[in-house]
Amino acid sequence: MHALSLLLRHQVEPTGGRAVADELARRVGQHGLRAYSPALHSIAHCCDGLLTNPTAMPAGGRVQGGSIADTVVSGEALVVFADAHPRRGHAAAQVWIRDVVAAHAALSPGPRAARAAATARRISRATVATPDARPSLEHQRQLIDLAALILDAAEVERLQALSDCVPVVAIIGDTRATGQTGGRFYRTVMRLPGAWLGTAPTAGRA
Repeated sequence: MHALSLLLRHQVEPTGGRAVADELARRVGQHGLRAYSPALHSIAHCCDGLLTNPTAMPAGGRVQGGSIADTVVSGEALVVFADAHPRRGHAAAQVWIRDVVAAHAALSPGPRAARAAATARRISRATVATPDARPSLEHQRQLIDLAALILDAAEVERLQALSDCVPVVAIIGDTRATGQTGGRFYRTVMRLPGAWLGTAPTAGRA
């Protein structure tokens, strides 16, 4: 029983977070699972422990007895990023899909990998520096920019088409400049498992 208490929920039952991490794991492939294992666990834990957990709503939040995922309405998505660097954790934000689309359309031509890595490093460093800080507009903007840099045109179209559910843009990457997986990112655009869309009594924003 003591050993079980050390495991995260997604390690002992098929949670929504585990479904998101499993989809990413399929994209990583068997060869990269060891390097990206910390990031995959972070993605699952973030989805289960923060986004869909009613007790994780920040103190003074606008929803009582609801989760962050409950507050998502049509036209919004959750962007989640986890760093494969084992000491850098994860970050998430609730964003308007139109903002991701606009940021993607505004990108200048040319390689995006270096810009994506630099943005991801800023997100990771801020997460480590202020782990308990409530999400700021700058934090949200950085995750929008990361999603715009990482997604291709087909994935942006898929994100726009997910209107009857809570879309999740889940990204993992290794922000280290060196190493076999340094600078390499994987992503998925999918629906968050479960019935969440606008279910909180106070969901929706002007």
